[in-house]
Amino acid sequence: MSDNADVTRRIVRETKSPIDDIETHKMGANPSYGDQSYTSDTTSFIDDIANRSPVRNFGADDATDHISALNKPAKPYQEDEATRIFRPNAAPKAESAAPVESDHMRDPVVGWVVVVDGPGKGAALALGYGMNTIGRANCRVNLNFGDLDISREPHASITYDPRGRVFYVNHGGGKNLTYLNDAPVLQPAVLNGGEVINLGETALKFVPFCGKEFDWQDGK
Repeated sequence: MSDNADVTRRIVRETKSPIDDIETHKMGANPSYGDQSYTSDTTSFIDDIANRSPVRNFGADDATDHISALNKPAKPYQEDEATRIFRPNAAPKAESAAPVESDHMRDPVVGWVVVVDGPGKGAALALGYGMNTIGRANCRVNLNFGDLDISREPHASITYDPRGRVFYVNHGGGKNLTYLNDAPVLQPAVLNGGEVINLGETALKFVPFCGKEFDWQDGK
């Protein structure tokens, strides 16, 4: 009996693997060794591999290494931090938290227009620094409550000038008119608070927050 046969039996005995597991290596053609299919016993298979090896014969040291690898317990799974999946509901790590500027202070409220008549009655829409275009769509203040007499794109605008701390209302440049206290707005008009602005079938009451008494710039 060859040494290789002893090696095969040692693998079967010490790994407690059935001989069928070893036999599976013999099934089918092996592209590394031509079209030959192994149909002989395990000893012949091991002998053939040992004889064809371009480096060295399969010996007892190889069997020991193979047995050790099979009996070695698997390492516990360790997640790679670089590929960790972000979970929105998971609490962020304290060290990764960084103070950020509040999104509200990027465009703070300086006043409101409140729908007091027409579709959307009871709704309040915020105004910010600079020009606040007003229309049914694609505007800073969208009155998309169903009043089709309001232009889709700027029907009117309310502008807050932070330097002068003054509000102005102006027409949007389209065909439909804007009315301030029932008078058409044909050029910028100053707003002091409490005025009613009419667009189509909708009436808006202007409510200022910033002005001479207060502005978000105070105390900087």
